Amino acid sequence: MLLGAVPYYMFVERDTGPKRYFEVPLARAYEIFSDACQRVSCLARTVRGPSMSATPGKIAIDGVAEVRGEKAFVLKVLQGRDPAWSNRVFFARHDADATWLDQLRPAFGATHFFFDGVLEQMKRTGAQPAWGHETHIRKRVSGQGHVSGSDRMDGASPGLPLDPRLDGLRQSATVAINEHCAALRRAGREVYRLGLGQSPFPIPERVVETLHAHAAQKAYQPVRGLETLREAVAAYHARTQRIDASPDGVLVGPGSKEPLFPLQIAFDGDILLPSPAWVSYAPRARLVGRHVVPVPTSCADGWKVTAAQLDAVCTTHRAPARLLVLNSPNDPTGLASDAPALAALAEVARRHGIIVLSDEIYGELRFDAPHCSIATFYPEGTIISGGLSRWCGAGGWARSSFPASCAGCSTRWRWLRVKPTPR
Repeated sequence: MLLGAVPYYMFVERDTGPKRYFEVPLARAYEIFSDACQRVSCLARTVRGPSMSATPGKIAIDGVAEVRGEKAFVLKVLQGRDPAWSNRVFFARHDADATWLDQLRPAFGATHFFFDGVLEQMKRTGAQPAWGHETHIRKRVSGQGHVSGSDRMDGASPGLPLDPRLDGLRQSATVAINEHCAALRRAGREVYRLGLGQSPFPIPERVVETLHAHAAQKAYQPVRGLETLREAVAAYHARTQRIDASPDGVLVGPGSKEPLFPLQIAFDGDILLPSPAWVSYAPRARLVGRHVVPVPTSCADGWKVTAAQLDAVCTTHRAPARLLVLNSPNDPTGLASDAPALAALAEVARRHGIIVLSDEIYGELRFDAPHCSIATFYPEGTIISGGLSRWCGAGGWARSSFPASCAGCSTRWRWLRVKPTPR
């Protein structure tokens, strides 16, 4: 600049060869760049940087932002492998020690950067995409649910461009083992099924009769469920758990998976998941871009999450919003937390401002003691999921209820009430 020449970029040393002699943390590089910009005239502020010539392309640190208490780098693609990436802005968690792009992690609960799926596909297949504004690596889904890639299309079998979040997604482990067992039995093999849990008992006759009596009612129903049914669900929770649940806060769906999935879409935060857990919780969360934080349990505690374990995770993992998935009685252990343990968990959740999703689908199958819900101790922050599939032996019918007992749900969960367009 002293010679009157304005440089094009402020480069960060490449992650090769001499980098270790010259590397500077990205946060410090941005401070140096910002300080320099403040000391020169506006004509010299056309310099871009700090920038990295990384695998996805030339990436610049455009700033540092803080959203809901989370600090993040604002990154911008100056030149991308795909021209469609140019000028695209994305975010990475602020890391004071990181010196290169591959040391950064997505911010605000995202599990991947927008280019990760394409680059991973390139590594696996060696295929060079036909870059362009409307072109991607072509991905196909096999019968087993695996995603495969190809760098060209053939007219007889058109490829299906998929969201990168589907990369590596496989069939549910419980469904897969169930289908495998069925195939072995058809082949004449003797099989002891220990995978998918399914009741061998018949559906209660009263439930069958009620379904038969109303089978002719084929008109579109309220998206939240029949009003009389929602009233019955609210009354059930008031009677059994002393929870002040309003019918207006109840959602009825075709099985518990369906209401749980839009909840994870709508909830903008990290998912706290005790381990071991049902096999579908984590994949669904990752599918919608939520960061899953495991909460460890121990054999000494019966594989049930304790207040101390939850408090330790909440203290070390700070996020603007967190949702604890609590499954009691638990799948796969079959064990349930007692009232004192739930009360202690409720106190930790209240102190850290955590929303609890209490999956109580097995609640009516507890025979050693009456079922107890954490909502009894934390009504203002608990959403309960329950249904017919387990206690009623109606897995194929799978009607579920989703009473939101937390205070303010009439406004905070209004997204649950939007009626979709009939089709």
